[in-house]
Amino acid sequence: MAQGKKIEDDVRERAYALLSIGKSGRAVARELGIAESSVRNMKKELDASTNADDFARLRAEKKRHLIENSWEDIELAQSLVHRRLCRAEYQEDAIDKLVEFVESIPKEDLDANERRALLNKLSALRCDDIGKLTTVIGTLYDKQALASREETEIVGGEIKVRKFEDL
Repeated sequence: MAQGKKIEDDVRERAYALLSIGKSGRAVARELGIAESSVRNMKKELDASTNADDFARLRAEKKRHLIENSWEDIELAQSLVHRRLCRAEYQEDAIDKLVEFVESIPKEDLDANERRALLNKLSALRCDDIGKLTTVIGTLYDKQALASREETEIVGGEIKVRKFEDL
């Protein structure tokens, strides 16, 4: 039986990744430009080497990682919101004056790209995106609490997790 060309390791890894997220063998073969028979063989290898316990262990590890690190992310987001609020309180008028000043500079003294860059930097100092930041904090908090099986303001009581297969 004739053998085809050897599939590079990086292509093989991408194929395994695509197969493991549920892509069809035909779609993987087409996307990576390899033979469907090669993808079928990789699928068999993947199925033989994949163990449900490995997935459970990996999922538990990722959940633990989320729980451990989400408090740090929440604290960072809160710190960022606090800094932006303080800056807005003390510097909003100064930022507005700087914007007016940059806009008043004659065009021959400051080209359009430099003007736009300065105005973008000044606009970034404003506190316009505070709503987005507070949403991030709330989302991170809720995800951390749910992962830890704790109540949140939004979700009270007992949390029941059902398997997709049971639906």
